[in-house]
Amino acid sequence: FFCRGVERGKTSAGVETWLVKSSVEASIDLDVPLDLINRIRAETVIEWCRTRENLLARLSYFSTSRFDFLAQNAPVYIPKQRPKDAGIWPTRPTTHTITASTVARAWVQILDQVMRFGQLSQTHYDSAQKELLGLKTVVAAEDPNKFHLPDFMGLSAERVASYLPEVLDARPPEGTKYTYGWLMRGHWFDQVEGVIAKLVAEPDARSAVISLWDPMVAREGNSPCFNHLWFRLVDENSRLLLITTIRSNDMMKAWPMNAFALRKLQQLVAQAISERIDYQVGLSDLVTISDSAHIYSGDWSAAMSIVETHYDRQVKDRSDYDPRGQYRLQLWDGQLTLIHQMPELNGAVLRDFVGKTAADIQKQIVRFGLVSTTSHALYLGRELEKAERARLEPDRYEYVQDKPLILRGQ
Repeated sequence: FFCRGVERGKTSAGVETWLVKSSVEASIDLDVPLDLINRIRAETVIEWCRTRENLLARLSYFSTSRFDFLAQNAPVYIPKQRPKDAGIWPTRPTTHTITASTVARAWVQILDQVMRFGQLSQTHYDSAQKELLGLKTVVAAEDPNKFHLPDFMGLSAERVASYLPEVLDARPPEGTKYTYGWLMRGHWFDQVEGVIAKLVAEPDARSAVISLWDPMVAREGNSPCFNHLWFRLVDENSRLLLITTIRSNDMMKAWPMNAFALRKLQQLVAQAISERIDYQVGLSDLVTISDSAHIYSGDWSAAMSIVETHYDRQVKDRSDYDPRGQYRLQLWDGQLTLIHQMPELNGAVLRDFVGKTAADIQKQIVRFGLVSTTSHALYLGRELEKAERARLEPDRYEYVQDKPLILRGQ
């Protein structure tokens, strides 16, 4: 910096800045004027202190009253500008998972994640896209008899209903090369019926699979996006889980319709199984794994508008529940005691974690992986910090979970 100075450029994250002319990336905010940077360089003298004694002598020399730096150089105040959104944030593009109760709530999170963390790349359509790889989306409670269709989705019940036959029916519409329904039910044989029969005969089967990928058809240029559907009876065979692999997934225009149709197919299979056995089979999660989860550049503006307008309202329930359990925190016998409970098991206590500091508890929670949402982790961090402070100053503070620290005697 002092020898070579700076030049205007961009960091590896794409942020405009003053870059130090160096082989090591270092930068100064553009808020700092260039003339001030050059003045600092010009008025700075570098002294090499070869020994410890030399260093102490120079520090003593400069610390005397002869050097009133503030009198010589009045402080310069530079207004701090808020940083601009980088557009793409650092991430591993294969590690994202989204969980929501409905398709609509999951979709808003998908748009947010792809637009924020999606890696920029080109497509064979000669356009740009933002893309996450292997995006896992879990929809837990969509009602296939009455889909949740808020206005911002731009989908009517009639439009969704008109799409369902492409996934549920064996015959493709006139003039259509293929549909998912035909690949599943008419191309080789009725694989949907095969899955139903398999799970009726073997409720614990792990081979209830539908495959839509035909290498011969794909070689002719007809490559279906749905590739693999896996059905599994869970919760003592009382509910049906569906996990679907989607090779290429337009998350803006295709994924919502894909998810609604898959949920309807999941219901069709569950009802058919129920009719052949002596109890009702309900629906478990619908899981989609989108190998390439992308949004094309022409849809970026619309996607961001939906996120900015509807995210907070639609995703507000995300922080209320952690499927890996809840915690009670208390001070007991001079130590922090964190008790792990499961609401689904009538609040049964699974184990407790004991330590003298918040860091002690943190290490145990991380080791066992018993927190699965960001909001829950942040909440526990706040509570553990309060509890640790009360433990260190017991004569001053009393700790009660979810309340501000209580001053003794008040």
